[in-house]
Amino acid sequence: MRKGAHPKHPKCPACGRPLYKAATKGAKTKKTDPWIYCRNPNCKESGNKHQNKPHHRIKKSRPSVLDVVEPPAVQKARKRIQSVIPEKSDEATNIIGLTLALMAQELGNNNIADQLIDEYDLTELYGIQKTQ
Repeated sequence: MRKGAHPKHPKCPACGRPLYKAATKGAKTKKTDPWIYCRNPNCKESGNKHQNKPHHRIKKSRPSVLDVVEPPAVQKARKRIQSVIPEKSDEATNIIGLTLALMAQELGNNNIADQLIDEYDLTELYGIQKTQ
């Protein structure tokens, strides 16, 4: 081992320059992190991992809005409301009101029903009010 605290960097198999534990300068690393990044911009392996080991310090990204799946009760209510909206009658108002009530009861939460009322503008179209 060399004198000093910093160990010698292994060489990149493609270009011969030193490998690093992180792709960017100044990134925090641990002694246990593998030497897998070549920072030579002219190297064909630049920025690529030279080992098949997964880098365990990469944080998982947050799920996006598209990854979130609505509960089946909300999906059913959404379909039923969309099919009834073209009709403007008392029966349509009753169907939408009952659909929202059943969904709220199944989920135990009125907030989603209030969101659907806003989304489809049901207060203006059918006079359906949000819960208080």
